[in-house]
Amino acid sequence: MQDTILKYINILGDYSFKEFPFNDVDALIFSLISYVNLPIKNGITIKEARNLIYRKFNLKKKDTFIDKTKMLFDLLGTKDRYKDLVLEDYTKINTKDEQFGAITIRLDKHTIFISFEGTEDNLVGWEEDFKMCYLYPVLAQESAMKYLKKHATLNNFNIYIGGHSKGGNLSMAAGLSANFLTRFKIKKIYNFDGPGFLSEIVNSKNFKKIQKKIITYIPEESIVGILLDNTSDVKVIKSYAKKSMSHDAFTWQCFGGMFVNGNLSDYSYNIDRKVRQIIGKYNTSERKLFVSTFFRVLYNSGYTEKSELNKIDFNKTKNIIKEMYKLSSEEKKILLNIIKIFLRSETKDE
Repeated sequence: MQDTILKYINILGDYSFKEFPFNDVDALIFSLISYVNLPIKNGITIKEARNLIYRKFNLKKKDTFIDKTKMLFDLLGTKDRYKDLVLEDYTKINTKDEQFGAITIRLDKHTIFISFEGTEDNLVGWEEDFKMCYLYPVLAQESAMKYLKKHATLNNFNIYIGGHSKGGNLSMAAGLSANFLTRFKIKKIYNFDGPGFLSEIVNSKNFKKIQKKIITYIPEESIVGILLDNTSDVKVIKSYAKKSMSHDAFTWQCFGGMFVNGNLSDYSYNIDRKVRQIIGKYNTSERKLFVSTFFRVLYNSGYTEKSELNKIDFNKTKNIIKEMYKLSSEEKKILLNIIKIFLRSETKDE
């Protein structure tokens, strides 16, 4: 078995948090729990939840990220370190404008970990990610702020917040909204390969108040985690995967309670350069026009999930061509110009 979080759980899963203290690898594990569809509300342990929904998992043979999060949760329910931790306030929002998920894991009477879900396969969540290049806060960020406020009670002295992908961004956004007392209670904010913010947000007073509590981890060939501006404390992790596949946290290398250090690749630097070129070249209105146009074309062509874009579908491809003809000259121009930036040769100076 490769040195990933699954091996970590198998080796150290029988040690209590007193015997082997909570660490950043545990934080990643908790951040992934929010991906699991849990038909529960309050006061149930991980073991009880695992036993309750075990038969509903219907694990597939495909090695997909969501299937692996289900395997992860199933394993946690059998390990002494995790099985008796209490799950609270599982929340799920899926509308035509917002995709949001969160769950609270209680480590002890006064300590909680708030886990925010990353982007699911539906286009709504992906569109919301794109909106971050011109809008703050998006609906999911507002939901994260409300969720933290709800759980920053007098009883919860120690609050950890974390998420993978968009969930990492939501964790930071929630921290940004915190008042003085809640900021004092927040011990760490974990951003696992999640996008950053527009520069004006990163340079704001509220961001500077929580910046020292943010820990950002990205894989060597990160795409999502290098988008927009982020905290200065960025740690790079070695991954067994390449390019976009390295976003899968189950490919990240760890040893004991630490991640294996890596170096950001030229591939990631190039993506970062292209995105910054777009942000610098196009104003807020133009970026908004691109996002609304791009997703309108996809929706009207019959797409509902991001994974569908990886499959060749003659009818949907034909529909995209039809939708392109319907665009105004302004919409067509900005859509094609931004797409060209990403299609240009990786070695060409821009």
